[in-house]
Amino acid sequence: MWYNEVMDPTFYKADVFFVITTLAVVLVTVILLLGLGYVVQILASINRIMKQAERTTEHVAEDIDTLRSDLRNNGLSFGAFTRFFTGVRKKHNKRRSR
Repeated sequence: MWYNEVMDPTFYKADVFFVITTLAVVLVTVILLLGLGYVVQILASINRIMKQAERTTEHVAEDIDTLRSDLRNNGLSFGAFTRFFTGVRKKHNKRRSR
């Protein structure tokens, strides 16, 4: 065959090099894409956690404001604390049912 007689052996080496390099680039690209997918999932989870923490913080702030206003109006008493904790429990049950 004229093809084998004309081709230089260094061409075969170069051809093998490019095939191996192409496979390595494809493999590294797939691994990076999988890693990027995991990073996106982690960031989405962090976002959900931050939103939940923000909502919970708002509820705690509301409860503390209620306690402060009750203490201002009625003074420091055992009844103020019991009203606060029973009110918190009722609010908590209403929030869970939503």
